[in-house]
Amino acid sequence: KKKFDKFIFIHPAQSGGNTVDYFFKINFGLRNYKINHFEDYKNFNFASKEWNEYFLIFGHFPYEFAFRQESIENYFYFTSIRDPKNRYLSNYYRNKNDFEKNGNKYISLEKFLEERLSQGLDNYYVRFFSSDKIYTNRSIKINNEHFLDSLENLKKLNFIFFIDDMKKNLKEFAKNFKLVLDMTKFFNLHKNKVSNSSYPNISLKEMELLGQITEYDAKLYDAIKKIKVD
Repeated sequence: KKKFDKFIFIHPAQSGGNTVDYFFKINFGLRNYKINHFEDYKNFNFASKEWNEYFLIFGHFPYEFAFRQESIENYFYFTSIRDPKNRYLSNYYRNKNDFEKNGNKYISLEKFLEERLSQGLDNYYVRFFSSDKIYTNRSIKINNEHFLDSLENLKKLNFIFFIDDMKKNLKEFAKNFKLVLDMTKFFNLHKNKVSNSSYPNISLKEMELLGQITEYDAKLYDAIKKIKVD
């Protein structure tokens, strides 16, 4: 008997989602569907018969989209998150690597963080998991109410993968569904690109900016990890 009709993976960018997707593909087959464009969300209905053949639906859609019609009882909702400071560093060094492949010089980390702050791209996780529809509204200044709202929303999810504990979490996830053997162990087709990542030392100014840009994200991460792990 199938316990859940569908798995909904709320996938924040650069938060280990490729590893989770790989885990599903190898263990449950290619019955997954990726929602690619934010503008298409309004036309998408998880419960539509059109999507019955898919076991896993995922994409960089925010909490507000996944729960716009409240949760569906026999759906399993989950996500993955990581240390928010490492997420911004990963974003920077990925962009830098891609940009400099052609011999161009990329902006400094300090400039990158200053631009993110000025563009309203701070506190990514709080914006992503908010139910106040602030994910795409960069003019919103994040405050403690947004943090508390996002925390409550994360608590509602069935499972959270923490990237720094990914191996442990995958075992826990498999155990929940009586998956005796994780087939990904027999393949070397994928590497988790963000787990246990290390970055060069940063300056005091860069550290200060990183603290500003993740002020509420850091609170969110620490709070939900303590609740879920404890």
